[in-house]
Amino acid sequence: MKKMLFLACMALTLAACEKDPDMNQLDADLVVYTDHDNNAAFDGYKTYFLPDSILEAGGYKASYWKDENAKALVDAVAQQMDSRGYTRLTDPEKKDQADVGVQLSYVAQTNHVVSYAAMSLKVAPLDNSFSM
Repeated sequence: MKKMLFLACMALTLAACEKDPDMNQLDADLVVYTDHDNNAAFDGYKTYFLPDSILEAGGYKASYWKDENAKALVDAVAQQMDSRGYTRLTDPEKKDQADVGVQLSYVAQTNHVVSYAAMSLKVAPLDNSFSM
């Protein structure tokens, strides 16, 4: 009997282990939203401004995502813009001179879980007393 209980506990322990997610599949849940003027003549634009960080909106205050992952995303967007013939302006003081402004934003989703322990009531028969 003890051997069966031990094997059952081992099986539950192994079943409870969760494999790490496939990092290549994490972007399957991403939503990309773009906004532009349908009447804009993009062939007349030559320069663009793209900040070196990603705006992270979430919580009470916006912050900026600046690690190596953010840099990789910013570099990928810059490479695509450069391949289309645009010239990137990198000086933040000249961003108003750019023909096109590009802002990468990340919306952080935070889930809050509130739980509590259930109370158990023990009722004694016929004497109307109980304990918690």
